[in-house]
Amino acid sequence: MRKLLIFTLSIGLIFGVIFYLFFRQGAYWSGTGRFRIILGDENGSVTYLLMDQKRNEMDVYPLDPNLQIEAAHGLGSWKVKSLWKLGIQENRGGGAMLSESLIRGYGLPVEAYLNYSGPVEAFNLARHLLFTRDSDLLFRDRLTLTWYALHAHLTDEDALSTASILLSAEELNKVTDGIVTIAKTDSVKDSQVKAVSVLVANLGGKVLDFSTLEDNPSQYCSVSGNSVFAQKLSQILSCSFSKVETDTTHINLGEAFTKTF
Repeated sequence: MRKLLIFTLSIGLIFGVIFYLFFRQGAYWSGTGRFRIILGDENGSVTYLLMDQKRNEMDVYPLDPNLQIEAAHGLGSWKVKSLWKLGIQENRGGGAMLSESLIRGYGLPVEAYLNYSGPVEAFNLARHLLFTRDSDLLFRDRLTLTWYALHAHLTDEDALSTASILLSAEELNKVTDGIVTIAKTDSVKDSQVKAVSVLVANLGGKVLDFSTLEDNPSQYCSVSGNSVFAQKLSQILSCSFSKVETDTTHINLGEAFTKTF
């Protein structure tokens, strides 16, 4: 009887933890629209994975490992294959350095990273999504993406160019969601503004206006808007987000942005 009670309590505790993690922890992906993950490791493997729920497909785009881009945090120009190892050396995390640098130097939308090498195969990817610790995916995302990876159609694409990442159907239905204005301090570099503008374009948006940031110029960055597009942009740039009733997405780039982006 005592063993049965301990077993029952253990099972209840396990399900309680799962319930808590699933319903209390946030998620990057709602399971609809598109989601973009960078797969890589310290040996130089780099693959871009585009989940498209509307087409029920996972598109696999290889990245040129010798592509030279500007690394995040002002660390200079590096080959893509070296960025994961650079992040480890700089104590910033390999996956974080790779994803942030692709956003910074390539204008590529990246919403999460995962330590993964070799050919992308559904079962192996699902196993890594569930059990690999070196990732910034949240628990709910791991479950959602694992299910999706096992059921979606896997397609191998040609080498990625930024023009290949098109606006998703759900965002095309709301063209005004992609209208962006940017306010920046004088310290923000032209190359950083260009990277943000390319990122906006690759997400299907368009920057219409630039201005000087006067309110809280020492900040990192903030995004305000009233759309999924605005929330996704703030997430990718690691900016704070505020919901306001407007058709335009507004980005503030402060002095701290110059030092870390």
